[in-house]
Amino acid sequence: MTVFAVDDLLSTAKDRTGLSDFGPGDFMEGLHVLVNGINKSGLIRQDRQDALRERFLNILVNRLWFAKDLAHHPEIEDEEIRSPVIIASLPRTGSTKLQRFLGASDDFQVLRLWSVSRFARIPGMADGGRAERIRQTYDYEKWMYSVSPDIAKWHPMHAEEPEEDCFLMEAAFRDVLNAGVTGAADFMEWLDRADRQPAFDYFIKAIKYLQWQFPSDRHKPWLFKNPFHLGAEARITGLYDKPRFIITHRDPVKCMPSVTHTMMAVRKMYSHVDTSQNVASEMLDACSRQVADHMAWRDSNPDVPILDLSFREVTQGGAAVTRKIYDFLEMDLSQASQANIQAWEARNPRDKHGRTSYSTQEIGMSDADIRSAFAAYTERFSAYMA
Repeated sequence: MTVFAVDDLLSTAKDRTGLSDFGPGDFMEGLHVLVNGINKSGLIRQDRQDALRERFLNILVNRLWFAKDLAHHPEIEDEEIRSPVIIASLPRTGSTKLQRFLGASDDFQVLRLWSVSRFARIPGMADGGRAERIRQTYDYEKWMYSVSPDIAKWHPMHAEEPEEDCFLMEAAFRDVLNAGVTGAADFMEWLDRADRQPAFDYFIKAIKYLQWQFPSDRHKPWLFKNPFHLGAEARITGLYDKPRFIITHRDPVKCMPSVTHTMMAVRKMYSHVDTSQNVASEMLDACSRQVADHMAWRDSNPDVPILDLSFREVTQGGAAVTRKIYDFLEMDLSQASQANIQAWEARNPRDKHGRTSYSTQEIGMSDADIRSAFAAYTERFSAYMA
């Protein structure tokens, strides 16, 4: 069954903008594979097809506007991204809280949901249409919770809160998120074989573009977070001068059921959700490969600055873990920054959006299955398991 057609998506985006240059053409292969995979899977709900089509059109329109700005302002590529802080951890290890309370300090440049989903200036609007981009993202946020309210419990997303950079990398159509929100297995199989470098190349250009748009904070280090960057550090270190990494850890027996529920909540936005057993199998395979690649990279790059934190340290929060992070980054922790972080923590207590419960059995696995897949990882980082 044909749900989407690439030619229709491209021509509609061109008609909406009056533009035809989408930037580097390497996104086309991934777009074709993704669309074909969606059409083949039959997972997209009929009443969500228009919403998913708009998601793709939003990406393509932003690519067109970005290419226009880049052609007229080549100085964008001269922006320097100095020594960013990168949170690259397994999902459900406290990394979201870590990103958001650090982002609240006002000591970092951060990607917010509105800026990763609508990264391009809107032509002809004051301030590049910043207010309109935020308004559109609030509309998306409202829709998202209306169709999949469980997202609020597992990974709450808000228009003006820091968010994962995978939502920006999605624009290259070579990212795990493209498969995650659609359940397109053929795309995931293709991505395992494909060259991921074009996605990273497009991402760094988009980061420079955002810094160029909002230059008043360019003196602050960027703070990035992406669970899919775990194991891909070799590519990341090639993008930046002196990146620094923070890795959060948690017992995988607790992570994997939580990861599965999170992915099911995300997929529910557009799809007839696969059984939890299918999603759990996908996540176990992907995450176990990630930690193996991460450990191999660490062994080959012992001089890269890395701070390891436990789930317990991060979720308990407070002054101790904050000081530990700032000491690692060799940054001054001001009273104002401390107050900002404490205020964020007070507004966002654990289980704010509802208590979560889960078990390995309900996703069709056993503790032994998960421990076997992560044996080397849990042994090496046993001090951080919680």
